[in-house]
Amino acid sequence: DDDSFFHQTSLEVADGNGFVSAFDVFVFGERTPTADHPPLYVLLLAFIAWLGARTVDAQRMVGVCAGTLTVAVTGLIAYLVAGRRAALIAAGVCAVYPAFVAADGALMSETLFGTLVALSLLQALRQLERPTLSGMAVLGALVGLSALTRSEGLLLVPLLAIPALVG
Repeated sequence: DDDSFFHQTSLEVADGNGFVSAFDVFVFGERTPTADHPPLYVLLLAFIAWLGARTVDAQRMVGVCAGTLTVAVTGLIAYLVAGRRAALIAAGVCAVYPAFVAADGALMSETLFGTLVALSLLQALRQLERPTLSGMAVLGALVGLSALTRSEGLLLVPLLAIPALVG
């Protein structure tokens, strides 16, 4: 299960053991290096664990915070595109959409990925309004962080970054 992978691997990273297979540690007692998932979500959870939040529920709060940020950013995107009323509707729908709510409470990288995609889209829209070199650097960083969360984040290059660059 991915949630077990993220939780156990984050604890291993927080303890200084690196990215090792939690399954191999549990079953065989061996620390085998792993690259089953992109590293950013594990690193974020490891940081939280290093601070002392080592339980599953404590780490789930990361998803809750990321989901809350996604709701706010979705509202900002709708505000830029269609105004205040659309912003309230978009944020409201995002806040109660079952797939988002379920992901926020799970230890899965989808919640962080959703936040980074929303931030990337917001930044791409800002670049279309007022293009700057620093703005493109921020967009590039957000796209890079998205790809370090889930590999499909690389699709943001042709879908957002290139259009923002040439637009």
